[in-house]
Amino acid sequence: MPQSNVQATLDAIAKGDLDMAIGPISITAKRLEENVAFTLPYFLSEISVLTSSQEPSVWSRLKPFFGTAVVTSIGILIVLLALTTELYGFALPVNSPLLHDLNIELLRLAVTDIYCPANVAMVSPTSTSTAISGDCFFRTVPSDQESADRLANYIAQSNVTDPVVFYASNSSYSRSLKDAFEQETSLEEVAASDLSQSAFNASPEVRKYVQNGAKVALLFPSTTWTSRAIAVARVNQALDPNQQMQIIGNDALYSDETLAFGKKAVEGMVLTAPWYPNTPYAQQAAERWNTQVSWRTAYSYDAAKALLAAIKTADSREGVLQALRQVSLPASETAGDELKFDAEGNRVGASVQLVQIVPTDPSTTPSDPTKSEEDPTSLAQPAQPGFTFELLK
Repeated sequence: MPQSNVQATLDAIAKGDLDMAIGPISITAKRLEENVAFTLPYFLSEISVLTSSQEPSVWSRLKPFFGTAVVTSIGILIVLLALTTELYGFALPVNSPLLHDLNIELLRLAVTDIYCPANVAMVSPTSTSTAISGDCFFRTVPSDQESADRLANYIAQSNVTDPVVFYASNSSYSRSLKDAFEQETSLEEVAASDLSQSAFNASPEVRKYVQNGAKVALLFPSTTWTSRAIAVARVNQALDPNQQMQIIGNDALYSDETLAFGKKAVEGMVLTAPWYPNTPYAQQAAERWNTQVSWRTAYSYDAAKALLAAIKTADSREGVLQALRQVSLPASETAGDELKFDAEGNRVGASVQLVQIVPTDPSTTPSDPTKSEEDPTSLAQPAQPGFTFELLK
């Protein structure tokens, strides 16, 4: 039964008019809410660019940067930055659509070349990369290094033997977790498999390492490669129980998609979480918004609290920067932890939590679980009844 478009297809499945649809249907968080179950992704689309085989001239390299679209966009951005800094003298938490899609390098340049020279404070609730730093930059979320250290310490204390690390070589965060584990362990050599390789195939990779005696699979993907990490867990679950590896993961897997796609295969997985909704703030937010808020909302709240505290005692850009360095808010005034910054702008004592995926209690699982509308990856409820995240004691 040919369908006119993807949404019509999903609607027909949700109504029961169709049993199954086959086609290039992108998996999104919103579509996961529509009572439709997806298979694991069966291909990753990429963009190829056809270029001339001749060596380009200097002008041909520079010409695109003088086009109307580029010049206009830069002009608009400069005007917006000028209006923001002149009217307010500070920057709001970095969570706007304008900055959301900037990669780490562009954000780093914005900090070092625009904000810091102008003495404009930037407080980020979501940027975890340690590559971003500066005299004007502060973060309320734990950094990648703090998450790496927490997970590495847990692994070291668990006396992990014969592990294999599944990581993404093209991700600085993924590599940092792998390196931190290798530094903590006393093993001479740690087996590793690169999830980002185009030829990666979970089934033969898992079986190869199991045959070599691997007892633990450490899943350290970046967010780009979480589907491949989940595929590793599913292949592992299909093995004989005596051969199955223990699964430990990073916070890239702390999402509803892991629960939805992994299901029984990820049961018992231990992973890091930037924030867990077990604080008075989380309870108050859930009562106010009728749903649990995400870690992004929690750390945005903390960023706003830090800026408000600084503005109360300062009347200039320089004053705001100095006040932020001296901010000290008790846990009762934040989303959960005491808030103060160290000399590098990182949050002092930022607590990275460990959670475990466990089955939900059928008697307490809502019949129609929903996510937060402000964040499609909210961890308010499992994407599908059956499994959830539980704080590891």
